[in-house]
Amino acid sequence: MRRPWKRLRAWMRGGDGGAATAEFAVVLPVVVVAAALLLYLARASVTQISCQDAAADAARAALVRDGGVPAPAGVQLAVADGGDHITVTTTCRVLADPLGVLPTTVHGRAVVVKQDI
Repeated sequence: MRRPWKRLRAWMRGGDGGAATAEFAVVLPVVVVAAALLLYLARASVTQISCQDAAADAARAALVRDGGVPAPAGVQLAVADGGDHITVTTTCRVLADPLGVLPTTVHGRAVVVKQDI
């Protein structure tokens, strides 16, 4: 005669055969989306740094050339002469993420002071 508790224990032990697959199927898309957002965030950060560098370069060029500065490809420049200083503002487009969470444009700003030599 078999004891009922042995049958119950055997049934409880073997009931989670597909649990790992189900958990993996739920977690994998979350990990993929998080990784993609991190990549887009890194891209936006690199573009922000490049945009700031373009503003600094354009401000130096505006100081040396006393005015007009050619804009690099894909960058919008705004040069403002404030009398004793020149302010350059740049706007750069960023590759848009699919969820629309991150910004699509970044800005850089640089100011140089005019000095009499």
